Amino acid sequence: DRWAAALDVGINPATGLADCKVNYLPGYEPVNVGWNGLPAPTTFAAGECKPFNLFATNPADNAEASAWIAPTGRSDSELTQHVLSGYLSGNLDKLFTLPGGSFGWSVGAEWRREESDGGQSFADLNGLGFGGSVIAPTKGAYEVKEYFGEFRAPLISDQPFIKELTVDGAVRQSSYSTIGKTTTWKVGGEWAPVFDISFRGTYAEAVRAPNVGELFDPGGQTFLFIDDPCDVANLNLGTSNRAANCSAILTGLGIDPTAYTDPNIGSVRGLQTGNRNLKEETAETTTFGVVLRPSFVPRLTASIDYYQIKLKNAINFLDPQDIANQCVDLPTTANQFCDALTRAPSSDPFAPGGIVDFLVQPVNVASFETRGVDFTVNYLLDPSDLGAKKDWGTFNFRLVGNYLDKLSYVNLEGADPDNQKGQEKKPEWQANFDLTWLKGPWQLTYGLNYFSRTQRYTTLERTGEPDIAAPGYLDFSRRMTHDVQARWSPDDHYTLYAGIDNFTDQLPDTGQDYYPVSAVGRFFYVGVT
Repeated sequence: DRWAAALDVGINPATGLADCKVNYLPGYEPVNVGWNGLPAPTTFAAGECKPFNLFATNPADNAEASAWIAPTGRSDSELTQHVLSGYLSGNLDKLFTLPGGSFGWSVGAEWRREESDGGQSFADLNGLGFGGSVIAPTKGAYEVKEYFGEFRAPLISDQPFIKELTVDGAVRQSSYSTIGKTTTWKVGGEWAPVFDISFRGTYAEAVRAPNVGELFDPGGQTFLFIDDPCDVANLNLGTSNRAANCSAILTGLGIDPTAYTDPNIGSVRGLQTGNRNLKEETAETTTFGVVLRPSFVPRLTASIDYYQIKLKNAINFLDPQDIANQCVDLPTTANQFCDALTRAPSSDPFAPGGIVDFLVQPVNVASFETRGVDFTVNYLLDPSDLGAKKDWGTFNFRLVGNYLDKLSYVNLEGADPDNQKGQEKKPEWQANFDLTWLKGPWQLTYGLNYFSRTQRYTTLERTGEPDIAAPGYLDFSRRMTHDVQARWSPDDHYTLYAGIDNFTDQLPDTGQDYYPVSAVGRFFYVGVT
C-alpha cells in the first residue's frame, strides 16, 4: 500500500512540489492491488506518504521515501522454562559389593513447564513483510512430570580374560499434558578381556514429545513454488502409483489427465501451521562397537561403532513439493498428504486442475530407519619413541568418519520406502582428518574435510527418466577441501595465527551456490589474540 501511494505522485497545489496524491486529494485512493486482486490493507494515515522519485540517480534522494515504504519492524518473543528436579544417588556398599566394585544407583523426579509467548510486528501480522506471508505469534505451553532411575554394576574386574565387565541401565517414565504417558529405557554393557581392547553395546528405546512450536504454531501465510507431479512431463518421475492416482484426481475435476500441464507459472499460496494431533516419536537404537588401545603402540586409540536407529511415528516437516509428490506416489490418494492440497476445478479460469492452496504442518510419518558405522582414530606420535635423537616435536593424527549404510522413510503404512542414502547432504562416506605438529611455540595444522559424491536427482527420478540429465550431471561432485593453519605462541599472553581454508579452491558444483562447498572459495586469514 505504501509503495503504491509513493509512486502515485502529482504536484501539490499548496506547495507547488511533487507529492503523493493521497496527501492532497481528499478521498483519493491509489491503485493498490494485492496478490489476490483485492486492495491491500492501509498502514498509514493521510499526510504521511513520502513521494518516491523513479527517475532519481542518487539513492540518497529517495532515502526518506524508502524508509517510509519499508519501515523497520520489531518482533518480541518470550520462551519460558520452569524446572523443579531432585535426585538421590549412592552405592550399596553397606549391603554388598560386587566382584568388580560398588553397585552405583540414582533415582529422582522432575517437573517441567515449557511455554512460548510470541509477538510479531505489524508487518508480519498483516502479510506486509518479505514474500507477503502472514506470520502469527506462537503461543502455547505444556507440562511434564518424570520419574527416573539408573544403575551401574561392575560385575567382574582384574580376572583372566575379564579386565572389566560392567552392565548399566536406566528407565524414565514421563507424563505429558499434551500426549499422555511415555516410557524410555536402556541397557548396556562393556567388556574388556585385556587392557588393549574393549567391547561395548547398548540397546535403548527412547521417545521425543512434540515441542511447543510443532504443536501450537498458529499458522501463517506463505508462498512457495510447486512443480505439479501430475504434469504429463512429471508422471515418470515418481512411483508406479503416480500415473493412476493423477488420472483419478484430474478426471474427478473434469480435466483430461493425458493433456494436463501445470497451469501455475508463479508461487502458490499456502498456510504453515503446527499440529495439535501429533504423537510422540519412538526410537529403537542398537549400537555395538570396539575400542582399541594397543599397548605396543603407545598413545594410539581407535574405535568403531555400528548403529541402527528405527524411528516410529517420526515427526517430519515436509515441504509443499514433498507433499504434492507423496499425495500421488503412495498406493492410495486417501492419505494425509492429499488432504493438505487443494486443486482448482476445470471451471477455474486461471488454474484449471492446478494446485491453488496447501497446508504445511509437521506430521507423524510411519517410520524412519538409518544404520551405519562411526569410526575414530587418534594417534599422538613422538619421534623419540622411534629412536630419534633430535627433538622433532610431536605429531597428532586424528580421523573421524562415518559410513552410511541405510537411510529411508516410509511415509504411510504399506508404502514403498523412500531411500535417501546418497542423496544431497546424505553422502555414503564422510570424514574429517587432521594432522597437527607441535614444537615449542609453534603449531602447524592440516585439515581435510571430505564426503563422497551425492545424487543430483532422486532414485525415483533417475529410474523414471534415465536421460533426465547428461551422465556428467547426474551426481554432485565429492567434497574435498584442504585447510592449513600456523600458530605462534611465544608465551601465555598472546598468539599470532594465519591460515588458508580450501587452499585448492574447490568450487560449488554446476548450478549450485553453496554445494558441496561454499562459493567463497579459497580464503586467507591472519589474526592475533
